[in-house]
Amino acid sequence: MKLLFPWLVIACASTARVEAADHIVFPGGSIQAAIDGAANGDRVLVQPGTYNQAFQFNGKLLEVRSVGGPLVTTLDGTGIANSIVRCDQGEGLGTKLVGFTLRNGNGRGFPSSFGQDFYGGAIFAGGGTKLAIEDCRIVHNGWSSGAPNNCTFGGGVFCGSSQITLTRCVIADNFAWACGGGTLVDGTGSMTFDRCTVVSNVSTNFFGQQGGIGMANDGDVFVRDSIVYGNYGNQIDAFGAPYNVGCVAVCNWSLVQGGFAGTGNVNADPLFTNLAALDVSLTAASPAINVGDPAAALDADGSRRDLGAQAYFHTSIVPFCFGDGSVLTCPCGNDGAPGRGCANTINGSGALLSGSGVLGNDALLLNATGTLATSSCVFLQGTLAAAPVAFGDGLRCTGGTLKRIAVKSAVSAGVSYPVGWELGIRARSAQLGDNITAGSVRRYQVYYRDPTTNFCPAPVGNTWNVTNGVEVSWP
Repeated sequence: MKLLFPWLVIACASTARVEAADHIVFPGGSIQAAIDGAANGDRVLVQPGTYNQAFQFNGKLLEVRSVGGPLVTTLDGTGIANSIVRCDQGEGLGTKLVGFTLRNGNGRGFPSSFGQDFYGGAIFAGGGTKLAIEDCRIVHNGWSSGAPNNCTFGGGVFCGSSQITLTRCVIADNFAWACGGGTLVDGTGSMTFDRCTVVSNVSTNFFGQQGGIGMANDGDVFVRDSIVYGNYGNQIDAFGAPYNVGCVAVCNWSLVQGGFAGTGNVNADPLFTNLAALDVSLTAASPAINVGDPAAALDADGSRRDLGAQAYFHTSIVPFCFGDGSVLTCPCGNDGAPGRGCANTINGSGALLSGSGVLGNDALLLNATGTLATSSCVFLQGTLAAAPVAFGDGLRCTGGTLKRIAVKSAVSAGVSYPVGWELGIRARSAQLGDNITAGSVRRYQVYYRDPTTNFCPAPVGNTWNVTNGVEVSWP
């Protein structure tokens, strides 16, 4: 496929060849055609949708990446008697597959004493390839390669005499009857698992039943900050003798059902949200939270690394400074409802400020409700928490260095920041001279106009009120 906007590609002036080009594939288009038209170093960018097709890299050093991520971009192998993705012509370091769900793959067939054996239900790598697989969901592959055997080796991923690195991948509900329900590395190859979740995969052969991560014939695996749990038979193991010769498994800082020798490993139920539905997000009580490699980079919420593909996001937004009488009576006895600000002239419950969003991406959204219908509102940021003091008809507990993050008008008694193209709060704060570094805490309140001067008679003339506050710990 040709580049959609070829004039946007920057080339070195001394050469006729562009350094890198993006080839865009839309639903109904061919990923293979885009690969065929690409050169080493190019990217194939796949738009959201479901693609019932298989493709191979054909020896090219490419990055095949979804634009929207695995929840909205699926490679479906239904009816295709092959692996969904093949990378078996010595593709070099830098070859990547990023951001897809791969399902219903069958595996690549080779003649055998059983008629045919099938390798790599979703992904087949061979020929000395160096492939990085990132942010993918490899689920329900290897179940229908051809009765009675289905997939034989590596129901999710097969790596033969190659090097595969899997990062933040979910490998679940895959099947290979002989070895490696989830994955198999064979023939002096290696597979590295970094923050992966390998669960509910199946291998039923009498040679060992390696349902999770399998090895054979000098194949090695390296597992870090991952979860290997609930797979049929052995979680991490080599195929039966004599095919287990030379196999090595190194596993550290991981949760493995039944335990595994290594540094920092955990043997416990990971407490997924809903394993039966393959929702492998972690619940708040999970023993996989904050127990990853202490030398590794922190998670997006600023905490020590969690195990598995889906890190638990710690709540870093805490409400405080309530105008409900719990910290201080409101200026004229106008206490609001629990957890809210002081009552105002039209809302006896008071206004409520809440925060949500992914702080690591500067996506904090502050939302105030229960103000007056069209009142002018000021989003106030402070570096310190102060003792509550009367402030207009409300209470203010935001102190230290104060910044007016935004001034906006309420719509139907509600107002939010940021919206649309407005700067994120972290960026806006930096623009105002307060750089929010990792580990910093900021407090927020919204004060708003309430023009009825006799609502709180002492002192007369106060024409504003305040929401409760929220305290934000920035990663």
